[in-house]
Amino acid sequence: STEGVTIQDGDTLNVRVFNQDPLSTHEKVRADGKITMPVIGEVMARGKRPAALATEIQERLKSVLNAPSVTVTLERAQT
Repeated sequence: STEGVTIQDGDTLNVRVFNQDPLSTHEKVRADGKITMPVIGEVMARGKRPAALATEIQERLKSVLNAPSVTVTLERAQT
């Protein structure tokens, strides 16, 4: 389980926005700790748990979506 895992540079994140494929993304966390999302732009991901990042993205999407639902899955942590 990746429950207690925090996101690190180089991890790959699968960001799903429910019913909003154009806003969903599959991004590698850059060396500056950020990912770039459609519409809302750069989001700091490093050091956060996937669930916390999902909540943050959800908050930022509220300016463009009525009731956004976001899930973040950590695909491959660096070993």
